[in-house]
Amino acid sequence: MKDNKIFSLKVSKLAEDKSVFMSVVTKVKFIYGNEFSFSDGKSISNASPMSHIENSMELPRAMPPHPDLEDRIERMLSEG
Repeated sequence: MKDNKIFSLKVSKLAEDKSVFMSVVTKVKFIYGNEFSFSDGKSISNASPMSHIENSMELPRAMPPHPDLEDRIERMLSEG
């Protein structure tokens, strides 16, 4: 179980590092609560309430996972 979590965290970090989208979006860390603030390094904004955002997508059923996908991910992690 612990190995799966470590593997998942490594894959997430690798995907984030190689993502072209992460250069155009702001990453926000939530600790707790139902409000958030922004910081530019000099000051912190007033707290704003969080809202609900939902998204869904449909995946094709006929597309089975690639048999050596995990091996490819392991190789990418060892190279990066």
